Parts: sequence; C-alpha cells; structure tokens
Amino acid sequence: MAIINGSNPMLYYLLIINNYADLGGAIYIDDSSTVYITNNTIYNNKSIISSGGILLKHNSVLTCENSIIGGNEGGNTDQITTLTGSSANVTYSDIEGGYTGTGNINGDPLLVDPSDGAGPSYTIMGTDWHLQPDSPCIDTGDPTDSYDDDNSVKDMGVLYYHHEADFSYDSSFGYVSHTVNFTNESIGEASLVSWDFDSDGTWDAYGEHPSYTYTSSGVYSVTMKIENNTWENTKIKENIIVIQENQLNKPENMQISLSGNYAELSWDTVPNATYYLIYASNDPYGEFVYVDTTTDNNYTTDDISSYNKLFFKVIGFDGTREELQKYLSSHQKLITK
Repeated sequence: MAIINGSNPMLYYLLIINNYADLGGAIYIDDSSTVYITNNTIYNNKSIISSGGILLKHNSVLTCENSIIGGNEGGNTDQITTLTGSSANVTYSDIEGGYTGTGNINGDPLLVDPSDGAGPSYTIMGTDWHLQPDSPCIDTGDPTDSYDDDNSVKDMGVLYYHHEADFSYDSSFGYVSHTVNFTNESIGEASLVSWDFDSDGTWDAYGEHPSYTYTSSGVYSVTMKIENNTWENTKIKENIIVIQENQLNKPENMQISLSGNYAELSWDTVPNATYYLIYASNDPYGEFVYVDTTTDNNYTTDDISSYNKLFFKVIGFDGTREELQKYLSSHQKLITK
C-alpha cells in the first residue's frame, strides 16, 4: 500500500499480510501524508530496503492504535521506520521489538495459525489470524475506545477474541433438597468458571459442570462468570430456579362429567394448594399438554367435541404467581411413565 501526495486515509480493521515491496513491505507513506490506523494486523510482509512493515518519509505522520505489527522482514529489524522529519504515535499496540507509547507491548500475539514466514512466497490459504485464548492482545487495546462486540475492552488486531458466558441446567423446578446440574456452554476458552447459585453474591462453586442442592424454598437467579488472564464475562439468568417447600398430595376423587360439548372436572381440595394446573392428552400413557390454571377445585373445559377421547391430569401447586409462571415456563408438557 502506497500513501503519498499529502493523503489522509483512515484504515480500520485491515489484515495486511505477506506482501512485498522495495520500500515498506506493508505500507509506504510519503510526501507529508497523515495516516490513522486502528485494529490492523500487519504481519509477515517483506522489503529489501528499510522496514518490512511501515515506512514513513518526508514529514509524514502515522497514528496507530490497537494494532498488531510483527513478523515483517526488511533492510532493518524495525517494524516501523520514520525518516526525514516523519513521526509515528503508536499506542495500545503489540509491536515486535517494542515501540515507545502508552499501552504498547512487545510479545508473541499468539495468533491461531498465521503464515509461517514473510513475503508472498508463503501460502496464506487456510491461515487463521484470530487470537488464541492466552494472547496478550486480548482486552489490552485502548480502554477508552468503544468495546468489542462481546462488550469487553478492545483487543489488539483485526480479529477480536470473542468470549461470552452462557450455561444450561437440567431442571428449573423442585422441592427443598432438590439438586440441579449446571453446564458451562460459554463461547471462548476460560481458565476459571465461577458460579453463584443462590443470588447471595458469593461464589458457590467453580468448574465446568457443577451441581447445587437447594435447601430453602424460593425463586433463584443464577450468575456465572468466565475469565482468562485479563478478560472476564458474566452471565446472569434471572429467576430460573423455583424451589417449593413441600410436594403436595395428588388431588383425590377426580370426577368428570359431560355437559354438551364441554367436560366438567371436580376433585377434592388439596391442602396448601394455591393453584391447580390442568393437563390433557388423548393417550393416558403419553404426553400431557398444559391446558389452563384454576384456583378452584373444579374446572370446565373448552369445546372438546372434536376429540374421540381425552384424559386429564390435575396438579396442586403451592406457590406465588411468579413461582407458577416460572414453573410453567419449563413444564408445558408432562411425560407419563
């Protein structure tokens, strides 16, 4: 890339690799040009004369941030060379060999699978220029810039390392002493996974697949945090675990009668039940689907004339409306065993 004649380009998110030129293997800046680059990866370029990376001449100015510049080979070992009144202001970048400036580092960026040498004779097909999980370029860009798409501090280079916490759980409803198994399903490799199962702000467990036994009734939110070196990401799922004090007895003396195209159900009151959940199926040994909720110990269905046969289940529920809604979110269907 040649930038000359007082040009003033702004170069965002470019991958400049395996090029060759006599002067400035990647970028040649001349004739009082002013160039701004951010989040570029400039790697494995080659030049016979001067820098294999970036060369500035004749009062040109470079501003560079959040970038990775390395592996470039030339007449000197500098990744950035300034000549004849030119200057470079480099910040929050990984520059091979080092470069003076706020936030700059000099370290292996730990790219996943870059080309293995400088210049166009090296294949770039099949390469991968993402950052590995232990890269020093993760979350070490300018902290005052807008964040990466995963809401973390800017990474250095063109391809940011995505990390996003997420998890699953095998049940959302139970009674006191109920155990729930959790699984880390985050994106991005983490060195530490922390869990708060009971919303008290204290980490209860660490690891990929923890279990937790709830010993008190209530509705619980679960927090998980993943972290690795300089970055971390947190996931909070609100009110996902519903624990009731005691399992209620099943309703007794169920009675079903037909009234025209409707079925009328009644049963004995279940002590402590605040709600009754109605499920129906055309197979007594199959899957029952949630129909409705009532607070009374009787219920009249909608028109059932299109069915040859129907079977019903009634479940007593002891809890608040919020707990009921959380229960129904994962219990719209019941499997008969």
